[in-house]
Amino acid sequence: MLGTLAVLLAALIAGLAPSAGPVSLGPTKTVAMSRSTLNDRAERHPEYAKRLGHRMTRDFGYRGTRQWTCLRHLWRLESSWRVHADNQYSRAYGIPQANPGSKMSTAGDHWRRNAVTQIRWGLRYVHGRYQRPCGAMRHKQRYGWY
Repeated sequence: MLGTLAVLLAALIAGLAPSAGPVSLGPTKTVAMSRSTLNDRAERHPEYAKRLGHRMTRDFGYRGTRQWTCLRHLWRLESSWRVHADNQYSRAYGIPQANPGSKMSTAGDHWRRNAVTQIRWGLRYVHGRYQRPCGAMRHKQRYGWY
């Protein structure tokens, strides 16, 4: 058991931990949905990207609702949680609006269409630069970018 826990902890730190918990589909419906299923649907539907982001945010260590609320709002302003969001005035791309978008290749494969890769990169960026999503959101409100 301790060995399994160590493997899961190492995977979580690396940002690769699979999450197989329930996903809320509203106030009364819950369905178990794997991260890969959410990722497949996230390419076409921003709502699935947002659900995936919520799960990955918890896995990343931001368990409180305040940090999730800040991240959800930040990325709604940036991309409306669209995997293919492309800023016509800059080279920013994807859910977190990485500039240039190719930076996200450091977080996984298929950065142009993979919500997991984009969210993983975005969480690492927010943590590295602002420590928490609410810090990134405050910067966005003050300066118009993060």
